[in-house]
Order: sequence, then structure tokens, then C-alpha cells
Amino acid sequence: MTIRKLLFRNAWFSILIILGIVIALISIQLYSASIQDTQEAINMATGELINMVFITSDYQVFPSATNLKQWELHLTELTNIAAGNEILSVELEPFLLRLVEIFNRNQEIHEKVSQSSEDNPELDRLLRHSAIELQISLEDTILRLDTLNDEVQVGFESVTQVTNFTIMFVIAAAIVGFISLTRKTTQELANPLNELMEGVAEIQAGNYQYQIPSVPYAPEDSENELL
Repeated sequence: MTIRKLLFRNAWFSILIILGIVIALISIQLYSASIQDTQEAINMATGELINMVFITSDYQVFPSATNLKQWELHLTELTNIAAGNEILSVELEPFLLRLVEIFNRNQEIHEKVSQSSEDNPELDRLLRHSAIELQISLEDTILRLDTLNDEVQVGFESVTQVTNFTIMFVIAAAIVGFISLTRKTTQELANPLNELMEGVAEIQAGNYQYQIPSVPYAPEDSENELL
């Protein structure tokens, strides 16, 4: 095997190792960006939910159409945030459906109370009960977001550890493989020289009948490649 072929083989081996490391680094970078986007969406959604909690608390003290309008705006913003992130969209879907259901029922009761010309204790009780349901549903949603944030962080740390281990393993395998390949290459280059030195020693010892083994030669090889 010629020097050019040996160097070509070593170069391809190095390229494959580098390519494997680059792919692993790109993968972890893309996953990291996805996790950061999800965490940012979780923080924004949590902010909207906290605003809705404050509005609901005010509504329990003094029910007003203004509170309901503000609550509806924050719910719309929360829905848009969830729709922009696949993970958040899946996780919040049942909670959002529950919030919308309670809010619509609360609106209906509020309109009946507003249209009633006389005090209606039953409607007042239903209105307070609906507001409490909203408060509980909001708190449950916030708790789910907190749990989801922890799960996302743990998942990211696990993937990071696996990726780091994979990179270390690839580097270690590359070092071992490169050393093995270098030893083999050195041996292939040294064998003809050893045979030549052995022949010189035989001839110096007076064994003029000794023949030095010929070096394998491929038709495509040239004299320059053997130098």
C-alpha cells in the first residue's frame, strides 16, 4: 500500500470522527433551543395565569363586566402562547378547555344577574361558586405549568448528559482507532525497510544468493508514490 493511500485512509477516518462529533453537537444545540423556547413559553403563560388569578380575586369581591373583559383578553393571550409551542399546546389543552367552559358559564350567570331587576340569592350564589371554580382551575393550571417546567429541565439535563457521554465515547474511540491505525500504517511502512536492512545484513555477511522480497506494486502506483 502506498504512502498516498495510507494518508488517504487516515484522512477519511479523521473526517468521519469529526463529522460524528459535529452531528452530536448540532443535535444538542437544536434540542437546547427547543427547550429554551418551551421554558420561555411556560414563563409567559404563567404570567398570564397570575394576572387572571388577580382579576378573578377582584371579581369575587366586586363582579363587573370590566373584570370579565380583562379576563377574556388574558385568556386569549394564553391560548395564543400555548398554540405557538407544541409541548405547551398538548399539555394545556384540557386546562384551557376547562377554563373556557367555566368562563362561559360565569358570563351567562353574570348577564342574568345584570338583567335581573331584583336581588336573586340563587344567582348570586351561582356567580360566587363559578368565580371560585375559575380560581381553582387557574391554580391547577399554574401547578401543571410548574411541573412541566421541572420535567422539561430534567429532560434537558438527561439529554445533555447522554450527549456529553456520547461525545466522550466517540473521542475515546477515535483516539484508540487512530492509534491502532497509526501503528498499522507505521508497520506497513516499516516492513519493507526492515526487509531491506535484513537483506543488506545478509549480503554483508557474504550471502550473495540472498534475494530481497519484492514490494507489492499496483499498476496505478507510480515511482513518486513509493518515495
